[in-house]
Amino acid sequence: MNAAHSALRSNVVATWRAVQLARLAEALLLGSAAFGIGLAAAVLSRPAGTPITGWTHLFGAALVCGVACALTWWWEHRVRPADVARRIDRKLSLRGALVTAFGLPAVDRPLTRVEELLIERTLRRATRRDSLRVALPRSGVFLVPPLLAAALVAGALGSRRERPPSAYFHTAYVGLAGEAAALGAQASQDLSSGELTADEVRRALELAARAGQLELAAKRDQEGGQGAAEQGAETVAEQAARLRVELEELLTELPPGSRTAEVAERAAAWADLAARPRAAAAEGL
Repeated sequence: MNAAHSALRSNVVATWRAVQLARLAEALLLGSAAFGIGLAAAVLSRPAGTPITGWTHLFGAALVCGVACALTWWWEHRVRPADVARRIDRKLSLRGALVTAFGLPAVDRPLTRVEELLIERTLRRATRRDSLRVALPRSGVFLVPPLLAAALVAGALGSRRERPPSAYFHTAYVGLAGEAAALGAQASQDLSSGELTADEVRRALELAARAGQLELAAKRDQEGGQGAAEQGAETVAEQAARLRVELEELLTELPPGSRTAEVAERAAAWADLAARPRAAAAEGL
C-alpha cells in the first residue's frame, strides 16, 4: 500500500470515527431527554400536595427510559467505514471512485498504474475537510430535546412545591400536564423507532413544556384569591385554548393510529376541558 492509498484510507477512517462520535453525542442527548421526560412524568403522577418519596425508584425508572432510548438510537445508526466511504462518494459526486479506491486490498503489493492514478485523483477531490463536511450528521437539533426536558422537570418539581389547588377546575390543568408529559415521553420513543421525525418530536416536547407551565400559572392564579382566580382563570383558559388548537394541529400531522397520536388526542381533550369556563369545567369533571 503506497502513501497515497494510506492517506486515502486514513481520511475515511478518521471521518468514520468522527461520525461515530457524533452519533454517540446524539444518543446521549436523546437519552438525557428521555430521562428528564420520564422523571417529570413520574413526579407528575404523584398525587398533588403529597411529598415526593422513593426517589431511588423514580430515578431508576427514568434512567431505564434514558438508557433504552440512547442504546436504540446508537444501534440503529451505527455505520462501518465502508458506509462512510459510500456517503462521501455520493455527496461529492465521485461516481464510485472513492468506494473503489477504498476497497482496494490494504496489502503490500505493487499497485497498477491505473490504481495509482485513481487513488491520486480521488485523494485530491476527497480531502479530509470535505469528507467531514459531507459525512457528519446535522446534530445541532438534538440540543433542543434535553433543554425542553429540563424545563419540563423544573416545571414538574415546581408544581409539587406549590400548595395543592382548592378549586375543582384546576384538575383539568393537572390532567393536561400529565398527558402532555406522557406525550413527550411517547414521542421520544417513537423517534427512536423511526415512526416520527425530529421536528414532530420537537413540537411535542414544546407543547409538553407549555402544558407544565400552564399548570403552574393556574396554581399561581388560584393562590391569589377568589377574585384573582376568576380573572386569572380567563387568562389561562385562553392559553389552554391555544394549546388545544396546536395539539389538534400536531395530531393531524402524526401517523394515524400511532401511540403518540393517541396520547396527543387525550392531551387535546384535557386542553379543551381546561379552556372552558369554570362552571362548564366543573360539569365536565
